[in-house]
Amino acid sequence: MIKEFPKMLTYILISLFFFNLIPILAIIFPSTVFYYTFLLDVWIIVPIYALVLGIIVCAINDFNPYLPVLVGFCYIPTMIIFYDASLLTFIIAYVLINFVGCIIGSKVYKVRTKEEY
Repeated sequence: MIKEFPKMLTYILISLFFFNLIPILAIIFPSTVFYYTFLLDVWIIVPIYALVLGIIVCAINDFNPYLPVLVGFCYIPTMIIFYDASLLTFIIAYVLINFVGCIIGSKVYKVRTKEEY
């Protein structure tokens, strides 16, 4: 984990930026837009981001068991600051979605590395 820390720090910072971008934009825009961006963020954008992040990172670096946990931890501050505490169960769903993405990315990595040799 120590040698992977610089890469993981990059993914953590990107995740924190991405998770907080839409709620901050929703605060800047009028309150009528906030409800729709909330639904779009929680139900569509973040799950797609979690899946794609898992696929891309694990397709490049092979399976990383820390990534789904870090994605969950990165979303906790966003949930606490911007959303209701009743939505904390979504974190488990995002971790599972990211885990599935990691499995898919790991399969891609193995196929890619098998073809190189």
